[in-house]
Amino acid sequence: MIVAGPLAFKWFHGRGAPLMFAREKTGYASAARSQVWGRILLPVTFSRFRLLVAPAARQLPASDVGALSRFATRLVRRSLEAGLRHPASSLLPIDTLEWILSGDAPVYNRLRAAVESIELPSGPTHGDLHRENFLCHDDSLRVIDLDRFRAEGCPLFDLLHFHLSEAQRGSGRRWLDFICERPDIVERSTLGLVEPDALFICYAAQRIAHEGQVASIRGRPGTKFVLQAEHALLRLGEYRAGKAFS
Repeated sequence: MIVAGPLAFKWFHGRGAPLMFAREKTGYASAARSQVWGRILLPVTFSRFRLLVAPAARQLPASDVGALSRFATRLVRRSLEAGLRHPASSLLPIDTLEWILSGDAPVYNRLRAAVESIELPSGPTHGDLHRENFLCHDDSLRVIDLDRFRAEGCPLFDLLHFHLSEAQRGSGRRWLDFICERPDIVERSTLGLVEPDALFICYAAQRIAHEGQVASIRGRPGTKFVLQAEHALLRLGEYRAGKAFS
């Protein structure tokens, strides 16, 4: 999303632009039907490969991280109010993950097995909740960038993604390296509803699937996603053996 004065817009260009634009429209339509997320969407207009946000929307300064954190936590808690839990495999994009990791079936099978026995709290999820996707409009916080929105996912992923992106800001470190060295970020994102190691591996599986899919759409597939899955599984074993997650 690009913010220029009183105007914010998202421009889809290059290879895969039609598909990415379609994903954004579908995400907004789905989020608008959500009792939680529908209330905080910014008015947007879709034109050819471009999304225009309501005028006068603005980003919050970095000093407002506390306000953003409290807002994100409230959003996640409201998304979890139904109290439902589902097997992680039903809340993760398993088919996409299998496709992304198709070059190494043993790694996919190990990752699939790691999440099979896990149950997660469920509800609507943004899918990419970080600072740049909050805008202030009419003195209230709203969200944008809904191409990864899911009507049924694990809202704790949103909280973990937000805390991780804030902690990672300016570090230049890759997300998986960073999160593996900061288990405290995972621990504070569980809200006491799931074991930290379970949240870690399920979040890693979803993020690998999402980023791998986008890379393929844009014509930039690679082997790094298999390597990421191997790294996540290795660290999961270390965490469980050494009980680094307390």
